[in-house]
Amino acid sequence: MKNEMTTGDFSEDMLTEAREKSENVEGLRFSYGDMRSVRLGEKFDVVAALFHVLSYQTTNQDVLDAFTTVKEHLAPEGIAVLDFWYGPAVLTQQPEVRIKEVDNESVKILRIAEPKMFYNQNAVDVNYHTFIFNKMTMQCQELKESHRMRFFSLPELHLILDSLEISILFTAEWKTENNPDNTSWSAVIVCQKNECGFEVAAGPRL
Repeated sequence: MKNEMTTGDFSEDMLTEAREKSENVEGLRFSYGDMRSVRLGEKFDVVAALFHVLSYQTTNQDVLDAFTTVKEHLAPEGIAVLDFWYGPAVLTQQPEVRIKEVDNESVKILRIAEPKMFYNQNAVDVNYHTFIFNKMTMQCQELKESHRMRFFSLPELHLILDSLEISILFTAEWKTENNPDNTSWSAVIVCQKNECGFEVAAGPRL
């Protein structure tokens, strides 16, 4: 059995950094592409999109295109693993301003994350404002960026995946085997193409 992994990103800078940090790792390949449209011409036993890649698909068409890509790359009995922002927890807990700080001998970094809810789009804009103070040069760099994140309910995902003939085999709170609830900000699903003939496993559907 081959022990190979292909990983992708649509940032050439990130791919360059990943190649440099993994140059001694065997069987690891890199590919440039967008999850919504990339076609590698290969099938895989496992397709993983983690760290909320799914939540960056903010329109219905984005989500359909992303899952179509997943389906196109799954081997006959392959599985897909995806995590995402879980809607009941987002709506219950509500995003709040978060501040993170890193301070060492050479640098001090302060990052402020300010959220803005868009209830009718199932989305949150997370606006980051970062200050990087170099203690050696006594200079400060200021950065701003905004990330729109979509949150999902399980019935919503079932409806989307049913339309693509993909079954959710398993759902859980991220890093546990518990059913996600209104305290589970992050959840994970394991999926498989319907033609595999596997019985759908436990996990809340409605």
